[in-house]
Formats: sequence, structure tokens, C-alpha cells
Amino acid sequence: LTNLFIVNFYIIQAQILYMFGEFDRNGKLCTIVIEETQSFVVVQPPLKVLEDSIEYIGSDFKGSLAGARKNTGKSRMCPVMVNYILNICLFPDRGYKSNHCIWINSNYIRNTKPLDRRTIIEFSNGSSLIVNSRLSAFREKIHTAAQHRKMNYERGKNPISFVLDSKKRPLRKRE
Repeated sequence: LTNLFIVNFYIIQAQILYMFGEFDRNGKLCTIVIEETQSFVVVQPPLKVLEDSIEYIGSDFKGSLAGARKNTGKSRMCPVMVNYILNICLFPDRGYKSNHCIWINSNYIRNTKPLDRRTIIEFSNGSSLIVNSRLSAFREKIHTAAQHRKMNYERGKNPISFVLDSKKRPLRKRE
């Protein structure tokens, strides 16, 4: 936390590579944000940064998480659509309630490689990160996040509209 500049508030931007929680010298949980060209500390926990960023576009974290669970069929470690307008979808490397959870933007992952039972992530800007996840499990998370992001993007481009006619009775199954 010593060589990074500090901000009090942050809305997740399209150029984010990843972010994670880190305790400062006073024991306060802060967020380290790594973007393509800069890194800094946000004086808020990662979940607060996520919540604020999702609320900024008129949604909420719980709704985004519920939508991800429904769309992906996953109940744990779901990707979260942070900003459907900018097509930002982050996924956690572990349970999102963990203070050490890393939220990763798959848009910038160039390659992944195994390292024992961990995974080396190579980003498009040349930087890398090692996560405590087997390569196959990590690649599955990338795939799930990509599917979720694509589904949200397509739904945004082609919204479905329908009208309910209260005069019609629901269809009943014939016996």
C-alpha cells in the first residue's frame, strides 16, 4: 500500500484488469485496483466498490448476482455484470465474501498457464498474476464469465417486450 496513490471513491472502469482486498496498517480493508496503465488504493472494501459501481448504472449487487446465478446455473463464484453498458463483467477467484477475493476482468486475459496447483494469468498489458486455482477450474470461470457477459450484451441489444392480457385465462395442461 505504500507506493500507490489513494482515492476515497472509485467506480469500476472498462480498463480494470483486477482488484482485491488488502488491509492497511490500521487494519482497515481497502481495495487495490489494477488497471491497464495504473494501480491505486481505494479506501473502501472490494464489495463496497462493486456495489457502488453497479448502483451507479441503476442496478444493485444482489440483483446482478441473482441474475448471474440464473443465467449461468452456478450457485457459487458467479461472475457479476458490473456495467452492462460498458460490457464490464468481473468474476471472483474464490467466494466473494472472502477478504482475499480477487475480482478479475476476463476481457484482458491473454493467456493462462498452470503452475503446480495454481494458475498464472497473463494480461494483455504484459502484466501477470498468480491465483490459487487449478488451471481447468480457472478456465471454466473465464468461460462462464464470457458467456454471462455475451448473454447480457445480446439481451441489451435485442430486448424482449411482451404484453399480458388479463382477459385471457392461462393455458391448462390437457389430461
